Amino acid sequence: MRTRTVAATVAGWLLVITGVGHTTLVAISSAATTSPADTAIRDAMAAAPVTVAGLERSYWDLYVGFSLMMALMLVGLGALVLLVLRRAPELVARGMVVLLALVLVPAWAISALLLPPPPIVLLGAAAVAVVSAAVLRPRPTRVQQPVPADIFDM
Repeated sequence: MRTRTVAATVAGWLLVITGVGHTTLVAISSAATTSPADTAIRDAMAAAPVTVAGLERSYWDLYVGFSLMMALMLVGLGALVLLVLRRAPELVARGMVVLLALVLVPAWAISALLLPPPPIVLLGAAAVAVVSAAVLRPRPTRVQQPVPADIFDM
């Protein structure tokens, strides 16, 4: 059980750090001066409309919106894992770490294919933590045997 708790804690904090770090970088990069080439790409994306489910948005809107939404989801998932660990640690069973592994392994693979190093490293470490917790057998906890009452009767 302790192995799973530690792994889930590591994964939860790595998710929060990834989401907060990503949001911070988006805020900094949107306020920073960009090169003429980057400005041209952003302007082209902002000028290119796309209709999705009846709503017109620009490609830049979708890019920024999905980026911020995914960062928020990472923070939310990490915070939820940490909340469960704090309020109901008995729920950190094999099923929870397997579910986290089913989310984190594909997220890491997508990161490895399409994203820069920070999410590759952070999501990779979180995936390794939960996969190891899912496949390792938890160490049995020693149960204190009750002392028979007659030992104290003299």
